[in-house]
Amino acid sequence: MDHSLEFPSIVFGSYLVGRTDKWYLYGPPGTVNFSNLLFEKVFPYVPEVVRRIRKEGLEVTPYEVTGGRLFENEKYRINSAPTEHSIPSLAFRIESSEGTVVISGDTRPCKSVIDLARGADLLIHECSFPDDMIEFARETYHSVPSEVGDVANQAGVKKVVLTHLFPPCKGREIEMVKSVSSKFGGEVISSHDLLEIKV
Repeated sequence: MDHSLEFPSIVFGSYLVGRTDKWYLYGPPGTVNFSNLLFEKVFPYVPEVVRRIRKEGLEVTPYEVTGGRLFENEKYRINSAPTEHSIPSLAFRIESSEGTVVISGDTRPCKSVIDLARGADLLIHECSFPDDMIEFARETYHSVPSEVGDVANQAGVKKVVLTHLFPPCKGREIEMVKSVSSKFGGEVISSHDLLEIKV
């Protein structure tokens, strides 16, 4: 649920504030079933409310992907790669004239994320536990700061943001940033709600 909890709110809220076009949802195997269940079983009232708002029905088209090019137009190019997690999960690379951002999604350190992030301006990487919980991180297919530092260094990115910080990280953010910086020479930021970052 922590991969997708806000998705229905984002869809519903977007139509409340005037969205007129449809949604395209890309995710790992299971995404189509997830989307259909959300709007048919869990929140069955949403399509009707959206119909009243925009005079058309809810339009969410889900696609299941396992990696590769997802989208390209004159402004953006989006690629994905599978990560190593306890359930199917994807990392995404968004490229534009303003820069390149890679979002790891949930994962332990893996080559696919390193390859996807190569040369990116910004890597937003999960860092669920501090270094002294590395064994638990490995059991749950998550990452710790020293590992994120290795990933960022190998990928040659310019800046790293630590995200998906579980409760054991609270109060240890400075320590975790230092750990990443011991392996990686670029800027390291510990994320927080409403954080804005210039690429």
